[in-house]
Amino acid sequence: MDKEYKLYKTKALAMATLIGGPLAGAILLRENYLSLSNKKNARRALIMGVILFFVFDLYLMPNNTLMSLIVRATNNTSPVAGIYKLIYFGAAFFCYNALQADVLLKHEKAKRDFYPSLDGFTIGLVIFGMQILILYLIGKFIYA
Repeated sequence: MDKEYKLYKTKALAMATLIGGPLAGAILLRENYLSLSNKKNARRALIMGVILFFVFDLYLMPNNTLMSLIVRATNNTSPVAGIYKLIYFGAAFFCYNALQADVLLKHEKAKRDFYPSLDGFTIGLVIFGMQILILYLIGKFIYA
């Protein structure tokens, strides 16, 4: 008999990414890979999430001042922040479907359990809070 395991649906991955950025989505993607005993792709997903966090949240910011770090971290509703969110959300959703759609479909057809989508929301919030703290500390030490 197969080992019982749960996976995160694309909806949970998308919610985590929308709230917590690419790092949050990558963490859930990593968890899916670990559940499938695919450590190599799990490591790749996490590394890619960390890289995308630094690219989108640090490098592509319009301005490198302490205030822009804090504003960016708190999900400013400016058009620039909205464009960033759309880019990484769209890319993440495409990646989730391209990488795990067939696995998720087989998992669902086998009537196996999934984690609640609310878990994706919660993990996104936790990662979002951690990002605020990280960006604040970076700004405090670099621009103080």
